[in-house]
Amino acid sequence: MTNMDNRANKFENATSDSINSEFFHEIFFRDRPAPLPGYSGKVGYREKRGSTNNFLNYVLRLMKTSYYPGSSRNIQGIYFYRTAGQDRIVRMYPDKPLWEPKYVLDKEWDLVRKRIDIMYDLLKKRWPLEKFRTIL
Repeated sequence: MTNMDNRANKFENATSDSINSEFFHEIFFRDRPAPLPGYSGKVGYREKRGSTNNFLNYVLRLMKTSYYPGSSRNIQGIYFYRTAGQDRIVRMYPDKPLWEPKYVLDKEWDLVRKRIDIMYDLLKKRWPLEKFRTIL
């Protein structure tokens, strides 16, 4: 195992940081009554700098582990929030994301929305997840 693999493994197994994370999610499964909550950060690790970069990294990490609407995990939707104040950003469904108006109008989030749209296009084409790296 290389140092990079070991570092990634340690990150994946680290405890979610409910106090310092910038973002929060709820994953809704078709066969579970309550959503699965999660956070963008991990205890002992810094998040990516810049909200938009951090958000894209967060979404990509979830997608790489098959946590996206329409995956084999039977996910019907994922809601993403800013942790502080529970300000909802987007609701992702199998067919498309539904962005909150505040984030549709925010020019800083234009590139994020475009990249998420590309991710959806790639998923519809069943492209391998390695292709996602090229859009980030």
